[in-house]
Amino acid sequence: GYKAWIAAGKDSEDYPTWTRNIIIRNLKIDAPWDVNPEDSANAYADGMTLSRAQNIYIDHVSMGDGDTPDSLASDTRHDGLLDIVRGSDYVTVTNSYFFKHHKTTLIGNGDSGRAWSDEGRLHVTLSNNFYDRLESRLPLNRYGQVHMFNNYIYGLTDSSVSADLKFGSGVDPRYHSNMLLQNMYFEITELAASSFCKKAIDGGNTGVVLGFRSSGHLLLSNKKVNNVANTTPVAWDGQCGYSAPTGANVWTPPYSYTLQTAAAAKASVVSNSGAGKLK
Repeated sequence: GYKAWIAAGKDSEDYPTWTRNIIIRNLKIDAPWDVNPEDSANAYADGMTLSRAQNIYIDHVSMGDGDTPDSLASDTRHDGLLDIVRGSDYVTVTNSYFFKHHKTTLIGNGDSGRAWSDEGRLHVTLSNNFYDRLESRLPLNRYGQVHMFNNYIYGLTDSSVSADLKFGSGVDPRYHSNMLLQNMYFEITELAASSFCKKAIDGGNTGVVLGFRSSGHLLLSNKKVNNVANTTPVAWDGQCGYSAPTGANVWTPPYSYTLQTAAAAKASVVSNSGAGKLK
């Protein structure tokens, strides 16, 4: 396999199963329902898996559970919506709609045991996407050099919400990740200010992250203060205790891009994301 190829000193770029230079646009994809999951917590197939894939552009795609929500079973029948793993590189996901699912996007599927395939790869851009009523992994990132900007994340934490729609965690930096987040809009119902850095961005992995920069966001929660529901978003940097990259870990996006304000991004994303909205 691929690991043996690398161990033998052969050029990773010459491994015969690489997929390169693919555009995926204007599709609606329902996550597959595993009729015979391996155990109560793990299903088999993703909606889309990028494995040993390079130069991939995904645009105006809609992905969710479709007619098979998690509530139909007591155990796990879906895996990821869009996973980017096994040395994949230079992946861009824009103007897409991810909705009503548990494990949304995994970037890098292992810690130190995946260094041989993932270190120095997993360059991913996620912009102008709508993450709607999802549970987790927006994304969960190991090793990835990930640029996120102008995305809109809408999550539900109300006690009345069914378990398969309840927001658990958003952006989740993990082992050797290096992330740049800019001008995102987080709208998480019933989320107390003290939980922003536990839910919207998971701030619990500061010891293993190579770098994290975050700024320009708005966060709106209707959590009542003095029995009055909040309707005004607050400015939030989302740094959550992480440190900016230093030395060799410092990077800038190798492309030009135009940032919208977080408020403008929300309006644009709601109107333009997903299949059927190409212009």
